[in-house]
Amino acid sequence: MPHLWINKNDEVGWQTLALGLGSTALDLATLGLRLPGIPPIVPLLQRIVRRDHPEQWALFAPPDRIRINGRLELLGLRLLHDRDRLEVRGLPPFYFSTERLAAVEKFPGSEKTVFCPRCRDAIDAGADAVRCPGCGMWHHQMAGRNCFTYAETCALCSQRSALDGRYRWTPEEVE
Repeated sequence: MPHLWINKNDEVGWQTLALGLGSTALDLATLGLRLPGIPPIVPLLQRIVRRDHPEQWALFAPPDRIRINGRLELLGLRLLHDRDRLEVRGLPPFYFSTERLAAVEKFPGSEKTVFCPRCRDAIDAGADAVRCPGCGMWHHQMAGRNCFTYAETCALCSQRSALDGRYRWTPEEVE
């Protein structure tokens, strides 16, 4: 699920704030920040869903009040990309991320037979499986068939196959 990386203070470090399925207003309460004397600015993140297109997120903000990757946004509208750095005057910077974590879930089934890219066997509806966050392909992940975690990476892409709940990228890499 897309999320924001927020550094509330140096003691706690970077934390994630998951974005919902619709829109998210970014006020101080949403960000978990309490900064006295900061004027209210409420940028809005809006999920854009289009048929046969990957999910996108747009940022709507008052013009001249927000920087994305160091550039002042003059129009107040911008499609966001993975790892965009957002700076709102008076707030610590935060990052937008589209990275998703791999997780075991029930395979929902499909009109067409879906084959595991590791073992090449069909995946049955309701079977425990992992949808690779990198390429989107389903893999078996159950007792006797640990196809996703069998190797260090997905069978089709470079996505880490660990189910440890850790992201591949964090803001510490650029800060």
